[in-house]
Amino acid sequence: APVFTSAATSVAYLGVPYSFQLVADGATSFTAAPLPAGLSLNSATGVISGTPTALGLTNVAITATNAFALTGSG
Repeated sequence: APVFTSAATSVAYLGVPYSFQLVADGATSFTAAPLPAGLSLNSATGVISGTPTALGLTNVAITATNAFALTGSG
């Protein structure tokens, strides 16, 4: 199963463009939910990006899947 090697935490600021790269060895797709308002995930590249539109703290559950359909979470 993929193992995440990207940072465990990240900070985004209201109204400021944001980008974060999820990294997991062997991953071919990613999920991340729930994402703060204004942010979205490219499930193929693992990039979370956008401009946050609301204040708040969000704990996002992330997963990575490899070509063998094995899943790792972070």
